Amino acid sequence: MQNEDNISERLWQYIDGNCTPEEKTTVEKLLQENSTWRENYQALLQVQQLLQQSDLEAPSLRFTKNVMEHITRQNITPATKNYINYNIVRGLAAVFIGIVLVFVIYAFFQVKFDFAPAREKSLIPEHNFDLSVIFNNEWVNAVLLLNMILGLFLLDQFLTAKKRKYQQKRHH
Repeated sequence: MQNEDNISERLWQYIDGNCTPEEKTTVEKLLQENSTWRENYQALLQVQQLLQQSDLEAPSLRFTKNVMEHITRQNITPATKNYINYNIVRGLAAVFIGIVLVFVIYAFFQVKFDFAPAREKSLIPEHNFDLSVIFNNEWVNAVLLLNMILGLFLLDQFLTAKKRKYQQKRHH
């Protein structure tokens, strides 16, 4: 098999004129002496002649445009409509909003309101409340940061969906 592949490869190089003068003389010598080489050479010459005689069909100049027009006529639904369950998205949004509300309520009850009477008479009363009580815990800060990031992703998805709906209404 390797020998036949080698013969075919060397004969194609000879037919195409891509071999060196030494290889050319070697192939010509083998063609005169070896019947296997002559048979393969005749078969490859016939293939070469058939390839030269056949005209390759070129697509029309409007082929690409015709294909694209045919594709645009079909109603292609976005793949994500098949995979997104909006009830799950709503559930995740509800959990996110619930977590944010829990932290807001937690923050509200951790603030110490000090309504001490002002020493000086002022139109605006002094209210001393210390937010460091709420935000000094690392876990609270980590959860708040995570919730902010998730909220931004949710907002991005919501605005992207609204934009798509707006563009679809505008095009139809």
